Amino acid sequence: MEKHKCRYCSWIGLRSDFEWDHIDPKLKTDSLLVDFLQGKLELICSGCNRQKGDKTPEEYIAKLVAVFEEAR
Repeated sequence: MEKHKCRYCSWIGLRSDFEWDHIDPKLKTDSLLVDFLQGKLELICSGCNRQKGDKTPEEYIAKLVAVFEEAR
C-alpha cells in the first residue's frame, strides 16, 4: 500500500488517513474537480486538516510554531 506524508506534521500513513484540503480556503470554488485541476488542493492528514480549518498555510504554520515554542 502506498504511504503518504503530511506536509505540516510529517506524519506518514495510508491514503485513507488523509483528506483533501484547500491550500488557501479564500480561493476555493464550488467545484472540487476544478480546484484539484487548478492545483488548489493538497492531501494532508485528517488531524492537521481539522486544526488548519480556514487558515492559509502560513497562518497554520505560524500556529504550529507558536505551540512548539510554548511547549519548550
